[in-house]
Amino acid sequence: MSSPWLPFFSANASARVRLLCFPYAGGGASLYRSWSGLLPPTVEPCAVQLPGREERVEEPSLVAFPKLMAALEEALMPLLVERPFALFGHSMGALIAFEFARHLRRRGGPAPVYLFVSGARAPQLRGSGLMLHALPEPEFLAALQQLGADAAAILEVQEAREVWGRLMRADLQLAELYSPGPEAPLDCPVAAFGGLSDPTVAREELAAWREQTGQTFSLHMLPGQHLFVRSGASQITRLLWQKLRGVVPGL
Repeated sequence: MSSPWLPFFSANASARVRLLCFPYAGGGASLYRSWSGLLPPTVEPCAVQLPGREERVEEPSLVAFPKLMAALEEALMPLLVERPFALFGHSMGALIAFEFARHLRRRGGPAPVYLFVSGARAPQLRGSGLMLHALPEPEFLAALQQLGADAAAILEVQEAREVWGRLMRADLQLAELYSPGPEAPLDCPVAAFGGLSDPTVAREELAAWREQTGQTFSLHMLPGQHLFVRSGASQITRLLWQKLRGVVPGL
């Protein structure tokens, strides 16, 4: 299957379950490129490339959840009907994974065997906080400077600042305007991951994901700040495999 949505996908006949992975705001599918070497061949990671980043940088970003969900359904459905699948997302990606699971349920589509959410407060806790995406350019760039050394380095280069700043504004618009409607809890297990030193998402905000499942829930706190998903890839993938072994026979 060749698709701009799945730049690193290579069909693996020995895989028993697919793991669709969604990036954080400003990030791309390359975040998960190393996961195929960290997971056993029975688990097939599928890094999802959203429009507006990396090799899709010339495409307009999708800034509304209904349009994004419809596009994901069209692009990914062939993967979802062939074998069991799970969803993983970090920060903004966690919201996308969660809403995609609900979207599939509303559409009568296949359901994930597991939902993994990382670095994101539970959706029912989302309020009307500061809308960074709506700030004027100087204030917006100043806010991005606070995201850490990597962000500061990107913002020092004008071309990178323009491209990444445009992507971040679009992604933050998507995440900040997301308002999940009331629905029944998902009928799949949920595992949440958090950074022990993350200043943006508290442990209790991660624990509140428990309300979004009618099945089992677990919470795992790992070393690191908000982007612990990068430094903690080995720990995260090991935990994912352990969880998936409990729901996918023969894994």
